[in-house]
Amino acid sequence: MIVSLKGVRFWAFHGVFPEERVLGNWFTVNLAVEFTASQPILELENTIDYGTLHQWLKEEMEIPTPLLEEIGERMVEKCKNRIPSLKKVQFEIQKQQPAIGLLSGNSSISIVFEAQ
Repeated sequence: MIVSLKGVRFWAFHGVFPEERVLGNWFTVNLAVEFTASQPILELENTIDYGTLHQWLKEEMEIPTPLLEEIGERMVEKCKNRIPSLKKVQFEIQKQQPAIGLLSGNSSISIVFEAQ
């Protein structure tokens, strides 16, 4: 089973440049969590609540961080520590219009973790 959040937007203060930590920027996050269901999923307690996933993302996005990779690593660790039946986590974060000259697109990092 896979539960995912796609295109979740946050205004946050991440980046290595001082102005990024003052001015802030829009970030878009995609998160997919694959797990093994121990029984048929008929109730919320038998699955992963995407509201809980959103809360975890929100907590991480509220911590000003120089590198997007660090946010991804923290989110993967959070999933590993809190989801016993975890099989795989896919995390992507995009910084909209990063402070690198005239770039009109975005920059992003992706992390994939697969349990052994």
